[in-house]
Amino acid sequence: MGDIIEYLRQFIAFALRPTIDLAQTIIFVALLSSAFVAFKVKADFTAYVTSGQFALVVVGIVLLTRFLWAPYQIWLHQREKILTLEKQITSISLQRLFTYDHTNFEINQRGKECDVVAQAFFLNKGAYALSWRMLDASLEISGIKMPKLNSTKSYYANPGNQAWFYYLPVEKIPCDKWPLVADLMFEVEYDNVPPVAPRITMRKTRFVIPSLNSKNIPSIDLGGDER
Repeated sequence: MGDIIEYLRQFIAFALRPTIDLAQTIIFVALLSSAFVAFKVKADFTAYVTSGQFALVVVGIVLLTRFLWAPYQIWLHQREKILTLEKQITSISLQRLFTYDHTNFEINQRGKECDVVAQAFFLNKGAYALSWRMLDASLEISGIKMPKLNSTKSYYANPGNQAWFYYLPVEKIPCDKWPLVADLMFEVEYDNVPPVAPRITMRKTRFVIPSLNSKNIPSIDLGGDER
């Protein structure tokens, strides 16, 4: 019932709005021409047609033109709104809102060996909350790899907030010689909340860790992929 009332409201609004386009003008002229012909025939048989009668016919033609054209105008208006929303959704789906920020390393030394845990930070640069999950991640330090990681559950990041991910520990790394070279990779899937279009960002980065308590560790971007 509510949809019917809304349609009738739009029908009346479009039928009575002051603007007129070319198509309505063509319909109006066609109907008016038909009225002229009809009145000429009537005048031939009845000898007289008042100006008031003709004015009523003109008003009737105007209203009929508007009523005939209103359903198309409603469809066209709704179509434009749908196209606008589709463009907005497409624009959102192309935006790379979940971006990599930096990585911290926690190094625990035991004699000549070290255990290393990496923590990667990401940033939600969009205006909406995002859901994200790690599809794949790897960390290799001095030839030693962390255990295989299965994809994680989904997490959430509010607009402007950071998100982070702890890599599994890489253990028993020989650390009697510095620097250590760490190759880090992640593949993250993320989407808007509510969902719009899943996107994936993948990146490989090499870090050169100069010493045990190093800060601001330099890195080299080894490539990535956005899809």
